[in-house]
Amino acid sequence: MNILVIGNGFDLAHGLPTKYQDFLKFAQYLNLYLIDNDDDEFNYDQLVRTYGDDTDNKYYDYIANLDSNLWQEYYDLIIDNVWFKHFHKQYDKKLKNKVNWIDFEAEIADVVQELDRIRKVLLNTKGITNDRIHTKIDTEYEIIENISQPLGSGFSLSENAFSLQRVSTIKNELFNDLNKLIRCLELYLTDFLDECFDYDKCTPIEPFKSTRFDHVLNFNYTNTYIKLYTPHLTGKFENGFCNYIHGKAKKENTIENCNLVLGIGEYLKGDEKDNDNEYIEFKKFYQRIFKGTGSAYTRWLNKELLPKDVIDPEKRIHTYIYGHSLATTDEDIIKNLIRKSDKTTIYYYRKSDLHDIILNLVQIIGEEELIDRTADEHRSIIFKPNP
Repeated sequence: MNILVIGNGFDLAHGLPTKYQDFLKFAQYLNLYLIDNDDDEFNYDQLVRTYGDDTDNKYYDYIANLDSNLWQEYYDLIIDNVWFKHFHKQYDKKLKNKVNWIDFEAEIADVVQELDRIRKVLLNTKGITNDRIHTKIDTEYEIIENISQPLGSGFSLSENAFSLQRVSTIKNELFNDLNKLIRCLELYLTDFLDECFDYDKCTPIEPFKSTRFDHVLNFNYTNTYIKLYTPHLTGKFENGFCNYIHGKAKKENTIENCNLVLGIGEYLKGDEKDNDNEYIEFKKFYQRIFKGTGSAYTRWLNKELLPKDVIDPEKRIHTYIYGHSLATTDEDIIKNLIRKSDKTTIYYYRKSDLHDIILNLVQIIGEEELIDRTADEHRSIIFKPNP
């Protein structure tokens, strides 16, 4: 049985503008058109200087022709959204250092963990004067740059600024705005891409056009694979074939029933993981459960449920991973896939990506297991450059 696992690199290989910075550029055009058209911070020239040249008018053409209902929804999603402001500021910093990418989930993790550390300082400093609390937080966690300025939540070192109630209020603001950002991303990946991207012009690529896959585990929110390689699969047949583990983007959704997963990995250790759930709603494992994205892939990997011919030595589980960095935020899924598969082929874009993949695998399955699985001619993990 062949299982294909795809990440965002799959969509990028087919020419889709699905990087986080692509969506961030789109959001800045929304700001320009819907909100800040008189604000120099978001004028057209600034966008061009920041994000590239002005040859691509797709964002402008799309936004300029929005119907009133969609216009209003976009407006409600981005107005004063602290995450858009934060990502924009962080991306500007990266560009100044000649780094042309941003990882939303890593940025979210930094902010959430910083806020959690502040909460724990407050919990452990009862009876200590406010000045000493400020000093402890400021010197140990540098929150001024990491939280107060990027998020603009009024979280300053002024007198009586710190309290557990204030931290809780900020957490709720962050979570509400995260849900708005996720819904905005859903619209970008459905309405914008469907209107402005011609899938018929895509050229099928290996190994997808020649290998018969029994199932697809899709970490993307898009249904690009179905559109290009199995357009005959619809409805329940698509659902049985493809597990959208992080949700499937649908234009007709709302912020209430959007099921896209965008969050962070587990950062707590030991008993804390089970006993401290203050920030659980930001974690991807929780979002997958809460939003019901399913775990159909676990049934594919359960050999006791497979027909006998599937577990024949000639027809064991072969997992192909394409376009996924194997980031530790998806550790639980990746570990299960590798350990239940008889063979895992991992594709990489360039050598630097292979380096990062190996580093991530060390964290996910451990150094010794990785060595065992890649050591000889009977190895169960194989690395290949993208075709």
